[in-house]
Amino acid sequence: MLPGHTPGMQNVAINTTNGVYLIAGDNVPTTANWEGDERQKHIPSSIHINLIDYYRFFERMERICDHVLPGHDMCLADIPVIPPNTVSGK
Repeated sequence: MLPGHTPGMQNVAINTTNGVYLIAGDNVPTTANWEGDERQKHIPSSIHINLIDYYRFFERMERICDHVLPGHDMCLADIPVIPPNTVSGK
C-alpha cells in the first residue's frame, strides 16, 4: 500500500527484464509529478489525504522501482510495449 492520494491507495509494481515498473495510478498523475522541477524533486498532486504521507510515498517509490508509469499522462500512449523492447531487430 502506498499512501498519498486516498486512504488505502494501492499501486502495482511489476518486475521485468528492464527493471521494476510501478503503475502509480492517481498517486502520480503525470510524469511532471514524478520528475519535479527546479524547486522540488517530486510534486504531489493537488488531491491528497496527508501531504507528509505523500512525500513518504515518493521516498518509498525511489527505493522500490526503476520506472514510474503515471496514471493520467498521455505520453504512455506513445509506448506500444512496456517494457520497451531493447533487442534490436524485434
